Amino acid sequence: MGLDVVEVVMAIEEEFDICILDEEAERVRTVGDMVNLVLAKLGLDRDPACASQRAFHLVRREGMVLLHLPRKAFKPETRLSEVFPFWSRPYLWRLLGKRVESAGWPSLVHSGRTLLIGFLCTAAALYAYSSGLRSATTGDAFFRFLLCLVGGVACVPLIAILPLRFSFPSYVETVGGLSKYIVASNAEKFSPSAPANPVDREQIYERLRRVIKEQLAVKDFDENSSFVDDLGLN
Repeated sequence: MGLDVVEVVMAIEEEFDICILDEEAERVRTVGDMVNLVLAKLGLDRDPACASQRAFHLVRREGMVLLHLPRKAFKPETRLSEVFPFWSRPYLWRLLGKRVESAGWPSLVHSGRTLLIGFLCTAAALYAYSSGLRSATTGDAFFRFLLCLVGGVACVPLIAILPLRFSFPSYVETVGGLSKYIVASNAEKFSPSAPANPVDREQIYERLRRVIKEQLAVKDFDENSSFVDDLGLN
């Protein structure tokens, strides 16, 4: 899908609080096709099985903004470690939790890399301290001081890094796993419920017209208008 198409689809998703898959968007040819798709999506949203889809839509939308990644970078099977940079991961992960406004948010865990750094720092510190303490003669006083200093410096990265966690827990290793976690943590928010008012095709069409006008700056079109030939989408 071209950039214009992606922007229009995202605007429609936000307007109706639905999730439109790439393959579904690619089958849409006319404005009427999009009206039918929105109607179908609004009906499906009353199905409990679509709660995770709505959560996925939320994660994808906020993740695209936060991580500056394209829509195609987020799929249910996408591993979170592939989209979150390693060293800035703790900060970005907490920020995503705030953006999606989830009642519960999983904590990161220690990674093998963090534990290895911690082990090496600890080993270096212990070796330096033990070597310094073994230097008992007066002539070795400076050398003992130097070794103890090295041991202390070696502890600095250990103290700085060990509190940080960089790995995702096994139950939220993918975008799909995170979506399911969000649904489970926000049962009331994602519980299926019928819309307050019956879904009316004319109302959907008018709302869709407003979104299209805002996104494409066009005025004259109807349900038979083609997005490519008449509205200029690429």
